[in-house]
Amino acid sequence: MLAEFVITFRETLEAALVVGIVLAFLSRSKKGEYNVHVYLGIGAGIVASALVGLILASVPSLLGEGAGEQIFEGSIMALAAAFVAWMIIWLRGQKNVAGKIEAHARKHVDANYGLGLAIFIFIAVFREGFETTVFLVSTYFESSTISALGAVLGVAAAVAIGFLMFEFAIKVNLKIFFNASGLLLILFAGGLLVQAVHEFEEAGIVPATQQLWNTESLLSQQSVAGAFFRSLFGYVSQPTLLQLGAYLCFIAAFLYFYFFYAKAGKGAIPAHTHKPF
Repeated sequence: MLAEFVITFRETLEAALVVGIVLAFLSRSKKGEYNVHVYLGIGAGIVASALVGLILASVPSLLGEGAGEQIFEGSIMALAAAFVAWMIIWLRGQKNVAGKIEAHARKHVDANYGLGLAIFIFIAVFREGFETTVFLVSTYFESSTISALGAVLGVAAAVAIGFLMFEFAIKVNLKIFFNASGLLLILFAGGLLVQAVHEFEEAGIVPATQQLWNTESLLSQQSVAGAFFRSLFGYVSQPTLLQLGAYLCFIAAFLYFYFFYAKAGKGAIPAHTHKPF
């Protein structure tokens, strides 16, 4: 439930910030007639994301049991891990994103191009929705279950916070939130990568490596605690050398790019302590 809540909360909040910045700009510019284009973009982005989720979730049943299913599921898990890492590193390396968003909106409004504004919002919403969908589908492939409640609560909480920020100037330190949620997400992503390697080993596309230890009798992956640590830290009771190596390399590479490549102090979305525009 925690993984589903964090990913939907974070991604929905990012989309809500883009939408809120554009709507605030339209309100300040007295261009409320363009609001309908914003809402059309939101709706289209949500529908497109849902369709992607349905397609990804249905592919394994079409492939049937066997190597094809394992390779597909492992690829989606690895893709989700890469997406999460890229998203967090990219976000840290950005600055003045709010100004860039307003500039895009202003360009379309000045050109009287409502469709362009709708497409801009669609891309923003679909980008976050696509990342969310890939992560949730990967979580389902990993454990065969998904917490709909956690996902719904994450969306609802993000929408509520976005609304409060832009309508009532509620103070929220987004930098702290994105840093904390980013660290949680990278642990989730590492767990997905471990499972992806397991699928690849089972399918035979990477060599099966030596099992390092067996803690199933101490903490079963099927237990409540085991499932929690599996989703949070990528816990595996019987890890192979390749799984552990992939996990450690993934975390180490992320930390390097996060702290050294993406220069410190260049947060993409500043903490808004009042209505941004």
